[in-house]
Amino acid sequence: MTKFQRRKRSGPPATHGAYSEIKKYRESPLDMRKKDDRALVEWQQAIVEDLGGAAALDMLQNSMLDRATELLIIIRAMSLHVSKEGIMADDGNIQPCLRTSYISYSNSFRRLLESIYERSDKRPPKALNLDDYIKSTDGE
Repeated sequence: MTKFQRRKRSGPPATHGAYSEIKKYRESPLDMRKKDDRALVEWQQAIVEDLGGAAALDMLQNSMLDRATELLIIIRAMSLHVSKEGIMADDGNIQPCLRTSYISYSNSFRRLLESIYERSDKRPPKALNLDDYIKSTDGE
């Protein structure tokens, strides 16, 4: 066996386990003794603080934040699966979760966070494009 060949697995195929993690997240409160759960709560709290606190969020933003949390759990589970099992599956193809799901979930996560911030009064200032910058410096 060469350095880059993988050993054949025995037993059932490995799965990323993301959907069972989502089920646990929906059915029971987060276990603050676990490092991953604490990090997830800290991430949620940081987003809420960015947006001006819990009182500044409307119901839709709260719902979108909850969905973003679920997407983050799925993306993290897929990442952990790939780091443990490798990018390539036993059949020589790329891992099934990486074929389309990972990119789809990542894009959905990004778009959802953009939507949460777009609904906020605390939007980050738009960056100047080159034309606007040149116009603003012509008067100097």
